[in-house]
Amino acid sequence: MAVFGIVAEYNPFHNGHAYQINKIKQSGNHAVVVVMSPNVVQRGDFAMLSKWTRAQAALLCGADLVIELPSSFALATAERFAYGAVKCLDLLGCVDFLCFGSESGNIDNLTAAANLSDDDAVRSDMKKLLSEGMTFAKARSLAVSNQNSDAALSLCNPNDILAVEYIKSLKKFNSKIKPYPILRKGVEHNSDEVCENIASASYIRQNFDLEKVKNFVPQKAFELYENAVKNGEKSKGIKELESALILKLRTMSKEQIAELPDISEGLENRIMRASKESASFEELCEKIKTKRYTLSRIRRILMYALLDFSKDMMTNDIPYLRVLGHNGKGLELLGLKTAEVPVISSLARAREIGDAAKKFAQTEEKIGDVYSLTLKNKKNTKNEFSTPVIRL
Repeated sequence: MAVFGIVAEYNPFHNGHAYQINKIKQSGNHAVVVVMSPNVVQRGDFAMLSKWTRAQAALLCGADLVIELPSSFALATAERFAYGAVKCLDLLGCVDFLCFGSESGNIDNLTAAANLSDDDAVRSDMKKLLSEGMTFAKARSLAVSNQNSDAALSLCNPNDILAVEYIKSLKKFNSKIKPYPILRKGVEHNSDEVCENIASASYIRQNFDLEKVKNFVPQKAFELYENAVKNGEKSKGIKELESALILKLRTMSKEQIAELPDISEGLENRIMRASKESASFEELCEKIKTKRYTLSRIRRILMYALLDFSKDMMTNDIPYLRVLGHNGKGLELLGLKTAEVPVISSLARAREIGDAAKKFAQTEEKIGDVYSLTLKNKKNTKNEFSTPVIRL
């Protein structure tokens, strides 16, 4: 039996995700470990459904073990997101392959792009392009293209870009885990089109009427989503808290905004000015956004402000692995005791590990409380310290 790792947000879990797990299971009696984003996601928002609902959906649809990606990695750049997720899999100590969806499916080009991203000549070209106001993604693609045009193609598509970051992280850790791409089936990432029974997660989020999305998600997952909607547990996202966010920004000093993660080159001035001129989240983003600063980056920074993230939080490493759920096979993996850091099922255990773990736990607790305010049923707060692990 081989152990395959998957990095995912499952926001929400859909047929494309089930396809990936099924492809792994069809190749043998393999185990699937998922490192999954918690109640915040990389694009700078709250997850549509809670991590407990999404973890249970994954387990019901073929995953064997679901581990939480700490929020300071989940709500971060692609590089840090990938670093944290791959580190979780590496620390577990029993994962053989990292499986990811890929638009190209070309492991040679993906590996070449990963290697060139750390090349001195590429870095030099990137520095020049960035100084001209180009976004990081475009600057890197052009700089890599100067060395290897085929490799640069792997830096033009969302899943391939993440794949490159995964491979870079595996190399950084000198990990024994091998990359395992699966050609992406059906629609493109963030596509507003559908293909048979496959739709992107963004399409499902934007069209989340239960009858409209029923054909695009596995039946077992659909039943969970139906129950979540019935109980008022579907998140309305950061827009639900836009007044609280604008209030927070208006009461912060320029120096406090400058201390938020990912702030550079006077961006704090634009944020401060925009907060006083905006009445909605969308207006706030539009007034801050520039050619250099992407919308996703702006959204993440605004989430940092709302959730009191500091720059030092984005430099801490992973102090523990938190299990959200497992089945029998997942329990067997945990029984191997190969993990290099403590494996916990409750954040109460994190308090005993050390100061770094305690701070991580406090952050997850705060986010859980704030997340509940984005739900229709705002009283439905799942306690981060007492909610039990999902066992199938």
